[in-house]
Amino acid sequence: MKLVWRRAALAELDEAAAYIAKDNPHAAAQLVQRIEYAAEGLLTFPRMGRPIDDSGLRFVLNVARTPYLMFYSLRADQVVITKVVHGRRRR
Repeated sequence: MKLVWRRAALAELDEAAAYIAKDNPHAAAQLVQRIEYAAEGLLTFPRMGRPIDDSGLRFVLNVARTPYLMFYSLRADQVVITKVVHGRRRR
């Protein structure tokens, strides 16, 4: 399997890291590292996330000791990360 990040998901991750980095650059780096690690874990356990509906979209709740949710879908040989959002934001 291959891990693919949609541009929107990368932009959301960058935005979150930039916001946190204003006060704590180390925490921002840890956030990115934890989310990337969780995404890579989906290559081993692609069905780990909860399904949302019949479209195939799934999500991981509270990614690696963070308040972030990661939405993804499974394609033939790909795990596609589609969205990364703070759990308190409206979805």
